[in-house]
Amino acid sequence: MKDGEGHISIYIELMDTSSLPTGWTVTALVNLFVFDQIRDKYYTVPAQYSFTTDYSLVRFSAVKLEWGITSFVELEVFNDSSNGYLVGDDCVFGADVFLIKQPINKVNVLWMKLYPKGNGKVAGNNISAYLCLDNLTLPSDTNIFVKFSIGVRNVVKSTIIKSTSTGKHHFDYLSPSVGRLHIYPNGNKMKDGEGHISIYIELMDTSSLPIGWTVTALVNLFVFDQIRGKYFTVPDYSAVRFSAVNLEWGITRFVELKVFNDSSNGYLVGDECVFGAEVFIIKQPINKVNVLSLSGEGANHLTRTHIWKIRSFSSLSLDFYESVKFTCGDFKWWIKLYPKGNGEGKGNSISAFLHLDECNLPSDTKVFVKFSIGVQNVVRSDIINSRAEHHFEDLSLGRGFRKLISLNKFEDLKNEILVDDVCIIQADVSIVGIVTTK
Repeated sequence: MKDGEGHISIYIELMDTSSLPTGWTVTALVNLFVFDQIRDKYYTVPAQYSFTTDYSLVRFSAVKLEWGITSFVELEVFNDSSNGYLVGDDCVFGADVFLIKQPINKVNVLWMKLYPKGNGKVAGNNISAYLCLDNLTLPSDTNIFVKFSIGVRNVVKSTIIKSTSTGKHHFDYLSPSVGRLHIYPNGNKMKDGEGHISIYIELMDTSSLPIGWTVTALVNLFVFDQIRGKYFTVPDYSAVRFSAVNLEWGITRFVELKVFNDSSNGYLVGDECVFGAEVFIIKQPINKVNVLSLSGEGANHLTRTHIWKIRSFSSLSLDFYESVKFTCGDFKWWIKLYPKGNGEGKGNSISAFLHLDECNLPSDTKVFVKFSIGVQNVVRSDIINSRAEHHFEDLSLGRGFRKLISLNKFEDLKNEILVDDVCIIQADVSIVGIVTTK
């Protein structure tokens, strides 16, 4: 229906909106992804016109409850197990969603900052001026939306020499001064912008921000259509992450020069034009991530070998069996065995999985484990096993092997594996690290 043939299509739907008021809208940053189980990485489609974040800005409403990507990943790529998306008939899709809450605005004290000899890239050849917010009078979690212009008055002619860029800005405690617009009227040729207007916004006056700061913002760059009274933008807001090494963001091919210079389009009228920017600072709660790497002699309790002796193995009739729980680190674990296989191993293999007891798992905690599960060959004193690595968490408590050993191979080695009809399953578990987010 949406031309997604030959691809995986993925969508997120907003649920349970009954408590929202009539005419509600919800604005969110959304990132859809599929997990690469081999490389332990996430594949996502970058948001259009945003090279600093993978999030897309989405506005949900009563008539638009769903959003997604129709051509998310090609089926051929997805089905190729070497890419890690589909491994052992398992795949992991997911979504990150950040809701954007816009607080009620309140008027506060504003002031101007002037550099008679210029500032930044124009130091020495221009006068620079900025509108600033006195953040001592700004309540926490408050934004002020301001449209403004700054100019120099010609007293004799009773006119004002104003910047051709009109500012529109959301001031808050992270952005008390305005970013500066950089406009290339003939295109930024260093970035292949020839034949276009290039426009960028630069974050200014970051001296009050802490070391290692980052500021995430929704940015909308525009040029004003003076005939129709509308703004042209491409395509709307982009999510941008600024930092000390990334103070500038923009669009190299913002609008074609021939379109801009055609006065009928309203962008250049009487040799005047109006460029501007809207900036919404996104305040996210501070997440503290503690990564504990565990190794050496002091971590012996983080490695455990568990032996499970299954008697009367030839008489087993249930689909699966579970071992007693054993301890490795501060967690309880057990083995789940399918004598006749599970999933793609059903009817042709023995399947086995390692499980973490969620009762012992603190919230917002992941346990990174290297493990193996095997069947002992008692006669030859060796093990037929498989190895894996996995982040165990509340949404992924089990991991293992659907084809631990084929039933044909097991039958061929039956006299060496089953002694007195006892099958010995061995699990070796090593906790490599624990990640806790608070």
